[in-house]
Amino acid sequence: MQWWLGALKNYAGFSGRARRTEFWMFFLFQFIIFAVLGILARVSGAFWVVYYLYLAATLVPTLAVGARRLHDTNRSGFWWFIDLIPFVGQIILIVFWCLDGTPGPNQHGPNPKEVAGWQGQVQAPAWPSYPPTDQPYGQGQQPYPQGQPQYPQGQPQYPQQGQPQYPQYPPQGGGYPQQQGQPPYPGQ
Repeated sequence: MQWWLGALKNYAGFSGRARRTEFWMFFLFQFIIFAVLGILARVSGAFWVVYYLYLAATLVPTLAVGARRLHDTNRSGFWWFIDLIPFVGQIILIVFWCLDGTPGPNQHGPNPKEVAGWQGQVQAPAWPSYPPTDQPYGQGQQPYPQGQPQYPQGQPQYPQQGQPQYPQYPPQGGGYPQQQGQPPYPGQ
């Protein structure tokens, strides 16, 4: 929204340069507004007046932001006239608008990325180490408040390499309780 308002505030500013973000966000909001007004105009004929008034009111800012975008690619604003060539002109103009701006200042002014403080390097945010050593864990709790976990018989013992230690089945004396000398059901 700030890009759309910024382009409207610079209503007839054909000088200077416009970043791709400013240009495409302005056109995105223009598209959304025109789509909504077009739908409302089809529902109620009274909105055609609003549609054409908005079109007339934003014609100059649309031409200005397009010219400033062309300036960012070190082209004259008169390249807008290539749009008059059917099909090919629109494609060429869209390609020019999609190109990255000239790094550093050019004949139309300083690089808007550098003016805005963007130096062309995107840095990832600093991620905290895990587990955090200088900050509380979760809601003020450390991962092990009493130190390392203590196991009942010391450190857990793992089976030695070689034959696995499984219980013998069936147990000695047979697999059924009757064969082991026990009643089949408790209490018998």
